[in-house]
Amino acid sequence: MTFEWTRDGRHIFTQEVSIAKGMGSYIQFNFATPKNLSGFISENKSLWKNHFNTSMDKMGMVNWGVGRRIAPINKDWSSVVTWDMFDSLENLMKYRIGFELPDSVAKKSKMSTYNPDGWNSGIIFQPIAFTTEK
Repeated sequence: MTFEWTRDGRHIFTQEVSIAKGMGSYIQFNFATPKNLSGFISENKSLWKNHFNTSMDKMGMVNWGVGRRIAPINKDWSSVVTWDMFDSLENLMKYRIGFELPDSVAKKSKMSTYNPDGWNSGIIFQPIAFTTEK
């Protein structure tokens, strides 16, 4: 008898900030390792949440948020994740290729200082099931 190992991993993030207007069909996870994690999270709470809260309906975005990695901790893994959930794959793709940051947000953002190396990865999933708070 032989066995083949399938790699599995459990990654735990704590939600720092989110907007939940519904559950969508497709979700994009954006992983990063900011130089200034506190600044990254703070700006998402104070600037990006307001931006997405007012603009997500017209983009087909139904859920957005930011989470900080709790476990496991490793120098090769991102310390933070953001997510963008959409009502359709078409709207997610429009967002990926056509998202234009308004000048009012760009002028206030210090993200190039907090996260100068940009995103480590952006992965799209089609969710099978969700769990939510009661």
